[in-house]
Amino acid sequence: MRTVHLAVARHARETPGAIALIHRDRHYDYRTLHAAAGAYAARLAARGVGPGHIVPLLMSRSPELVAVQLGVLMCGAAYSSVDPHWPRQRLR
Repeated sequence: MRTVHLAVARHARETPGAIALIHRDRHYDYRTLHAAAGAYAARLAARGVGPGHIVPLLMSRSPELVAVQLGVLMCGAAYSSVDPHWPRQRLR
């Protein structure tokens, strides 16, 4: 089975300097994205996140959101992205 976080890890190994994402005027390479995702995964795992967990992510769209999403997947968990700009009623 192919997964997004494993594909990013493969690109980080094979083409670490290649651009993984662009946000506004900044470019982020696979090495940087994968390292950030790994750091988030370690922090999440230390808090007990693992397979079977669903992690709500209340974050705006950003490179950090992508890294956190990948970190959650690295833990074997799932995530639900929640936009902090949504109306309160929807956030509940």
